[in-house]
Amino acid sequence: MLDTFREVIVVDNNSCDGSLNDIQRIMKKDSTDSFNLISLNKNIGFAGAYLEGLKHACGEYIALLNNDAEPDGRWLEELDKAMDNDPKVGICASKLVVHGTDIIDSAG
Repeated sequence: MLDTFREVIVVDNNSCDGSLNDIQRIMKKDSTDSFNLISLNKNIGFAGAYLEGLKHACGEYIALLNNDAEPDGRWLEELDKAMDNDPKVGICASKLVVHGTDIIDSAG
């Protein structure tokens, strides 16, 4: 169930924009979730970073979110509901909308 436990895994893909410091500050302030920061010494690409994060995940459901995405406030709740309502569902994908528009980029 969505509201029982959350594990947050952040994979820093060798960023050089100062965001790693921001993430570390947030992780120190927020004690409601379990945070795991994986800092890579080289950029291994989008898929490589996701795969590295998945190696460390232990949840029943795992949600992947890229750093440039802006999820709806009910994003995880809706995905959780879809997974819980049908035991045959093994994976869900979200609708992606082009930022600042109503144009659908992809629908999972």
